[in-house]
Amino acid sequence: MDRINFRVLEKFSKDIERGFRPEVEFKLNRNEVELLSLVKHKQELPFREYGRILHLEKSSFTYLVDLLEAKDLIVKLEDENDRRKKAIQLTDKGVKTVEILEEQHHEFMQERFKLFNDEEFEQLKTAVKVIEKLLKKLPKEERHHKHQKHFKD
Repeated sequence: MDRINFRVLEKFSKDIERGFRPEVEFKLNRNEVELLSLVKHKQELPFREYGRILHLEKSSFTYLVDLLEAKDLIVKLEDENDRRKKAIQLTDKGVKTVEILEEQHHEFMQERFKLFNDEEFEQLKTAVKVIEKLLKKLPKEERHHKHQKHFKD
């Protein structure tokens, strides 16, 4: 079987995003932006699952949440029935910030895509669709465990 260089996917993903600088009233790092977006789009996740998705150790994730809470972008919620369970919710300021970030990111990506001709852009869209389809075939538990081994802080 042929070997596949999966690192090229990670490199492409990072390189296509390189240069995106959010313009909001305060400085946000990449993990902060990713967590805000995750919370907006996956509100049902348990507290620690966000950290796993972002490939962060418990202490790094807690620090990240504390940073966003100090900026009044998220709030931590405790489960009334089980104090060990926590959730994260965007504040109104957080919702507005994510909307601004998403609009800026969309505009940035539109400019990046101009680097490709029409044929290349169509090939990229097809490749992403194929990868999305294949990703759905992978067991979710294995995906997280494998990534945890490869993406530690």
